Amino acid sequence: MEIVKDDKQQKGEPGTVMEWKGSRAEGERRLRRYLRMLRMDLEMRMPEEPPEPADVQDEEAWLKERGRDLVYFNEEVWANVVMEPPGKHASWIDQAIRSSGGSIWSWLKPYTKNGQVAWCGHAQAPAYRTCGLKDRIVRKVLQSCHRLKKFARKEDLYVPTAEMQAGDIVLVDSTGDEDANHITMCWKFATSPPELPVEFRDALTAYVDSHGETDRYGEYFRNTSFRGGYLTLEGNAKGFGPNGDIYEGFTARLRSLDTVRHVIRFRREHYEVGA
Repeated sequence: MEIVKDDKQQKGEPGTVMEWKGSRAEGERRLRRYLRMLRMDLEMRMPEEPPEPADVQDEEAWLKERGRDLVYFNEEVWANVVMEPPGKHASWIDQAIRSSGGSIWSWLKPYTKNGQVAWCGHAQAPAYRTCGLKDRIVRKVLQSCHRLKKFARKEDLYVPTAEMQAGDIVLVDSTGDEDANHITMCWKFATSPPELPVEFRDALTAYVDSHGETDRYGEYFRNTSFRGGYLTLEGNAKGFGPNGDIYEGFTARLRSLDTVRHVIRFRREHYEVGA
């Protein structure tokens, strides 16, 4: 028996035809043997778990670095103490909402009163704009949970909670109604208090020194049964300042993972070229 190949197969081109000369049974045996050998050859060439392409690895490294830049920017805002009006540096809130360095919602009235605007999303605009997120996203997406969820679904930006990293946008349920209603940034994903940034641990220590461990905040953060959470940098919220005091404004909080509803991470393509 012999295998006869057409001209295309002789040239190694697609669309080949194979004809078998000899008995049908013998031809089928030869074909099965040929297919087994072909499968074995392919299995030897293909590793069981192919490594991620270099461009995927580069993207992940780039996003981690960008996340650190975002957190660094917001750490500086937090360290400078931004409070709701008429508190310290309240003008920063208006700048985040209305100026060219933030959301550029210049049609709104100047922010001069606590509760005038829900600004938790606007609070993240300066960091993301400085780090190169595209203008249309900073202007039209960051400001609300609804806009962020819609954009994340469209662009496939959701990240598992367990894979949260610095700089990610985290939507939480802050009122217990089961739906996302508040926007935060992940400062640090922590599984135990010692993993928290030293700046925040210092703030907690200062607070406990002033108020005692029996205070509800001190007791919560010193709780040895702490099973994991994430540290935030967020606006329009009551939380810790850098000196261990608690106020409303741009603050840091340790939130339970039970409150997390969505984690969103923009991809490199959502940043300006060269940013």
